[in-house]
Amino acid sequence: MLFAAQRPRPPLDLFVEHITFFEGYMPAHQREKIVPDGAIQIIVDLHDRSKQKYDSEYGESGRSFTRSWIAGMQMAPVIIEAQQQASLLIIRFRPGGARPFLGFSSEGLNGLVEPFEDVLDRAAVELRERVLEGETAAMKLASVEAWLLGRIMDFSGPPPVIAHLAARRYAPGLQVAELADELGYSTRQLRNLFHTWVGLGPKQFLQVSRFKQLVAHLAADRSKVPDWAALAPEFGYADQSHLTHEFRRFVGMSPGRYAALYAGQENFLPIHVPQDPVDDRRLPIFARPAEQVPA
Repeated sequence: MLFAAQRPRPPLDLFVEHITFFEGYMPAHQREKIVPDGAIQIIVDLHDRSKQKYDSEYGESGRSFTRSWIAGMQMAPVIIEAQQQASLLIIRFRPGGARPFLGFSSEGLNGLVEPFEDVLDRAAVELRERVLEGETAAMKLASVEAWLLGRIMDFSGPPPVIAHLAARRYAPGLQVAELADELGYSTRQLRNLFHTWVGLGPKQFLQVSRFKQLVAHLAADRSKVPDWAALAPEFGYADQSHLTHEFRRFVGMSPGRYAALYAGQENFLPIHVPQDPVDDRRLPIFARPAEQVPA
């Protein structure tokens, strides 16, 4: 598989975390679960095949996407098709970084995955055309930077308070009210700024950030059986029950089950879909439908 990634040059690096391109992806599974990770992303598909977003891990209902789509801030997992020979380019924005390119409040994308052409019309078509014209990975990435520079409406970037909170989002016990007071904002003012620029409110943004940090820790320290009671206060949760509640919300399963099935993995969790329901019991535990796997 060919893979290339880069952090864009200034001034785009104030808005975009990185641009990624890959082709020739050959997954051994049929679907993937994408858990919330605190970013708005634009995805460009270099193939003309439709790609499915499913309503559940094993159900058939869902929605098809082609060419390009945009994913807003999420507070629940998204289930997508894992296609053979996939070729995608992904623009991942920093917190508050998407709005200057979109021209509207980021809150309007919360919880959504939408065809990019429905959002930006001809500009979305132009982005894909430029990417397809690039003969090499480096040329494709450069074409994206050129498109972004042509789209940006305000080089000043998000209000400093957005970057300030984003920089401190992993601080244990960080409270929105205390931060607002420290920066001279009311809680309501801070919440409105975040809805406009980031999409999520500051409290939701911190929840997703805390979860992301916890999952990264689990992936890096997979040799140990997690001590959830000890991990809860370490990552800013009130107690183990609080951790479990948010974990179920973001992943759709208990922390223990996640650790058993996906040790060492932070995102794009593989889902093996049984081809013959009659033979489900013969499948390894990680490939069985959710209701057959012990909690």
